[in-house]
Amino acid sequence: MGTLGKRWKNRPETAVNRWVARRANGNVSPSDETRAKISKTLTGRGTGRFSTRTEEEKKQARKDIEKRYLEKHPEKPRQSQVKYFYKLSPEQHIAILEKQNYKCAISACPAIINKRSPIDHDHRCCPSAHSCGKCVRGILCNRHNVGLAHFQDNVDELRTAAEYVEWVR
Repeated sequence: MGTLGKRWKNRPETAVNRWVARRANGNVSPSDETRAKISKTLTGRGTGRFSTRTEEEKKQARKDIEKRYLEKHPEKPRQSQVKYFYKLSPEQHIAILEKQNYKCAISACPAIINKRSPIDHDHRCCPSAHSCGKCVRGILCNRHNVGLAHFQDNVDELRTAAEYVEWVR
């Protein structure tokens, strides 16, 4: 047991421990059955290096774990996005929603908004998708958020578009 050190001397005599000890000395090649046992013992799930699962099964298992997590915590992904992109805590986000009475920040819009609705920020302050947190203007409905994005916050173009719509009527 030379290369494993003193901590392995007092280990119980199991197939896994014998295999680990022999492998450390460089004289072992485990059977598929032993590999599966070792993998399940070392990782607890059978997803390690010697796992008998296929890549598709592993991928599906990861999806299932994520799905179960999201069922238990549906708000977590959005909270993380809001914190990462807009530097808003969940409390600040809810305060904005309550201030707007859960309605789109554009006053004539009847749309009801929620925690998943897009957050509008001033792109002159922070031109990328990320915000410093100080330039958050409000929470919009999807339709108005996309409209403002197409006009790239250009007030002159928005006025011209409004005049055009009034003229055509």
